[in-house]
Amino acid sequence: SITGTGFDVGGSTAGTQKGYRGYGISGQTWITVDGVATTEGTSGAGMYYDYSAFSEITVQAAANSAEVAVPGVFTNTVIKTGSNNLHGSGYVDWESKRFQANNISTRLQDQGFTQADKFNRYNDTNFNMGGPFIKDKFWWFTSLKYQYSGLTTALNKSATDLTGGGPFETSLGGITGKLNYQLNPTDQLVWSHQ
Repeated sequence: SITGTGFDVGGSTAGTQKGYRGYGISGQTWITVDGVATTEGTSGAGMYYDYSAFSEITVQAAANSAEVAVPGVFTNTVIKTGSNNLHGSGYVDWESKRFQANNISTRLQDQGFTQADKFNRYNDTNFNMGGPFIKDKFWWFTSLKYQYSGLTTALNKSATDLTGGGPFETSLGGITGKLNYQLNPTDQLVWSHQ
């Protein structure tokens, strides 16, 4: 019963976060990262996520527990933790304008349009790693993210200029970090940043 209010096709929203509704009601969301509320206003996360840094993501639309402050959608994320062994991963997504077709019809060309909205380039890159400072006692994890979107639009600054504008560029990046220190057999001290 969770419905998106729009779609980000291949980064076409240029970094703008898309909204969603639970049972037809938007807003009243509760978003946490490692148990810390990151909800911005009532409608979304107060940051851009580094999804590859998460070990767990839970999304609930109903029957939330008492720690959820609102009746709407609850999203809980948990950042990965280092272990006694050194582990890492990475990925690169890449899209250039050669991956796109041109759908400008003769009718649109007759009206003065020379191009449709299209990407010059889109890429999303991430590398992460974690391991021990002290085996069985103190662990670290870090993740580096960089996302770029360059969009050329069909319209320029004025309504009569149909030659296209841009490129409009968006760069999003960030560092995620987490430290876990085992205080005793049942308690840990945790610091995280995203």
